[in-house]
Amino acid sequence: MSSMRTKGADLPSFLQDVLKIRDKNTFQKINNQAKVLQFDKKETILRPDNPESQFHFLIRGKARAYVIDENGHDLTFRFAYNPGDILLDENSSITEGSFYWESIGRTWVLQVDKDLMIEVMRSNPDLRSYLESYFIECYSEQTALLYSLMTMQAKERYQWFLSYYEDFPSEIPQKYIASYLNMLPQTLSDVRTKLQTAKQ
Repeated sequence: MSSMRTKGADLPSFLQDVLKIRDKNTFQKINNQAKVLQFDKKETILRPDNPESQFHFLIRGKARAYVIDENGHDLTFRFAYNPGDILLDENSSITEGSFYWESIGRTWVLQVDKDLMIEVMRSNPDLRSYLESYFIECYSEQTALLYSLMTMQAKERYQWFLSYYEDFPSEIPQKYIASYLNMLPQTLSDVRTKLQTAKQ
């Protein structure tokens, strides 16, 4: 992992267009204090045993959150693939429990001190609205996922996934999707084959 300013990631455009930070003073505060971190494929971005006091925003790339069960298997918990997605940590009010964040391919992340973000949110209603909407969407996603896992068969879970995540990147490995939907990779492969055959 390496840190940098703007190489590989257009930080000014990200702050202005994605996070809606257009006030000059606010922009300068974040631009001066924040860090842009670059991760290669399958690098750990956040660890549960190393809690951070920062917000982490996805600038570019893809990442996944996962937990490790009692048998040592990692279970995918969440994905981040849109610019502005927040890599929620174990201190988040949205989720409980500790999990890792891992890059999927080359990934750039903006790291901002939480105290600074709280200060900025108080004077920037557009950013506050963005964050509030994002947290609500995260809660809705986890509620919908829990419902699908509790009530649906494998085929129905995958169909729910396709309808809920229409813009999901095709290059994310299927094994992560299978883990997210609590099924074996072979089960997902069989479901996909049956659905494709049914379309023909």
